[in-house]
Amino acid sequence: MKAALIMAIVGIGLSTPVLSDEARADGFSVSVWQNNTNYTVGGSYRWGNGRWQSFSILPGRGFSTWYPQDQGNPPLQIRFDADPGPGNDQHGYRLRTYYSPTTIFNRGATEVFVVLPNGRVDLRRNRP
Repeated sequence: MKAALIMAIVGIGLSTPVLSDEARADGFSVSVWQNNTNYTVGGSYRWGNGRWQSFSILPGRGFSTWYPQDQGNPPLQIRFDADPGPGNDQHGYRLRTYYSPTTIFNRGATEVFVVLPNGRVDLRRNRP
């Protein structure tokens, strides 16, 4: 009897799925950045009042970040060095985010890093 009870408890534990963030969430706020410059672009971003997290994007590459919508929809802020040379010219924006049912946004980059005519790097919205 004791063995059967232990097996039943173990069996229940094994059949209970452990849900990932993706399975638990009601969708995600996502932002996808593409680096269309010849420079590595670096900076930091944060969701709401959370901690700043560093990023670095090689030329021609992309980066994405997401936030579970069941945990709210805080604003996404970014700051980056707009000076491709040795200087430091910090620019910052509050970015628009887009809904996705998963952490993967299949509709391309939402923002694109570009080089302006003055040689500075900037971030431009890539979606309406």
